[in-house]
Amino acid sequence: MTIQAVIFDAFGTLIKIQDGSHPYRQLMKIGKAHGRRPRPDDASFLMKSAITLTQAAAHLGITASPEQLSTLETVLAEEIAAVEAYPDGLEAVKLLQEQGIRIGVCSNLAFPYRQAVLRCYPMLDAYAFSCDLGTV
Repeated sequence: MTIQAVIFDAFGTLIKIQDGSHPYRQLMKIGKAHGRRPRPDDASFLMKSAITLTQAAAHLGITASPEQLSTLETVLAEEIAAVEAYPDGLEAVKLLQEQGIRIGVCSNLAFPYRQAVLRCYPMLDAYAFSCDLGTV
C-alpha cells in the first residue's frame, strides 16, 4: 500500500501557541460575571462559526464593554501573531512533500486562528477548519 496523503491536526502537532492567553475563555468569564450561564454548546458554536470574537460576544448575548472587547481583540491578535510552526513539523511536511505525498491539515478552531495556520503552512494541499465547514 502506497501512502498518497497525510492529514495533520494543526495545534499541538504542526503549530504552537506561545503563552496562550485564552481570549475566548476570558470572554466567557466576562459573560459569567454579568450573569450569563455557560451553555454546553458554547465551545462548539465558537469553533464552527466564521465570526470574530466581538461578533461571538453579540451572538452569545455576552454583555461586555467596548473597552473589554477591544482589549480581548488585541490580546487575540497578539496571540495569533505569536503562533509558530514547530520546526520538526515544517521538516516533516517538507520531507513528505518531497516524496510526492499530499498534505492536509484539519483543526477545530475559532475563526481568527485559521490565519495563523495559513501563515505557518501556506503550501499545503488541503485545509479543513471547523469554522469553515460549520462542524466540529
